[in-house]
Amino acid sequence: MISECSVGTADACGSVFLNRAFEDAIRKRLGKYAEQVLKPRCLSEMIRHFDHFIKVEFKDDVDLINFAVPGAPNIPEAYVEDGFMSMTRFSQKQMMSLTPQRGTSRYLHSPVRQDPHSY
Repeated sequence: MISECSVGTADACGSVFLNRAFEDAIRKRLGKYAEQVLKPRCLSEMIRHFDHFIKVEFKDDVDLINFAVPGAPNIPEAYVEDGFMSMTRFSQKQMMSLTPQRGTSRYLHSPVRQDPHSY
């Protein structure tokens, strides 16, 4: 398991870009329904849920996540049913791969090579 090993600087970094990518993915998925569904309060709640639950608990072995889309009607083509949207692991990985790589450590985007003698 990997955990954060540095002090946060509050600079715009991967987290902010992930939130933007999440919003973009939701807007794209909702298509013509985006403006109707994503009222400021709804969008704020979705991003809050994403930020505090989905993003921090992201696991590569979870095939499907569901999250609330408050007030949304059923939109089968957007995978919205009974006020919840489903997102597959492929969609999650695709969304997270679209985040810019600026402002982050080079170690976050390349395999870490561990030298057993470096400790």
